[in-house]
Amino acid sequence: MMQMNNSTNRMLLTEITQTERKLADILLVSKSSTTRLLEIMTGREVEINVTSQKVTEEKDLSENYYDYISPLKKSEKYLKRTVSLHSHGNIFSDNIVIASFDNISDEIKNALLRSKTPLGKIIKDNETKREILWSGYLNKNELNAIFGEQRFSLLEYPFKKYLIYVNDNCCFCLLEVFNIKEIAKFFWN
Repeated sequence: MMQMNNSTNRMLLTEITQTERKLADILLVSKSSTTRLLEIMTGREVEINVTSQKVTEEKDLSENYYDYISPLKKSEKYLKRTVSLHSHGNIFSDNIVIASFDNISDEIKNALLRSKTPLGKIIKDNETKREILWSGYLNKNELNAIFGEQRFSLLEYPFKKYLIYVNDNCCFCLLEVFNIKEIAKFFWN
């Protein structure tokens, strides 16, 4: 079930224009592939930059990530992948993907480990379902804490946390932060 904190949203939207807010609203409620939606909105092919990727056991994950793996199908190993979706140097979103590594096919595992293709394109030929757990706006301090580095500088960003089921198995938890100002630059062009 999707939850949005409307009082927080009204307070934080001061830096975001009306057009940017409408684009963010579409991204925050969409249950389709973010990669495909960004390509439609910007008219550009979206590529991936993997900034970190590690297969690990649950006990080795940071305590911050236990909430994110709890809905996933139990696994001996998890993949934590931090990526950005971009086009020609323009970053459209920053994402953390946590995968229940033992519960995804070898084909998906290998594609993820090769790191050259966004998740939405990897799983597009599988039966999938997305469940939005939370969407709204988070401030830069909250996001910098989640990502473990100082990468966000604007007051607030559209943020979505959701699960992806592949063939009825809850295999992925995604945290997506949208750089709505970059997306809006290309929307009308």
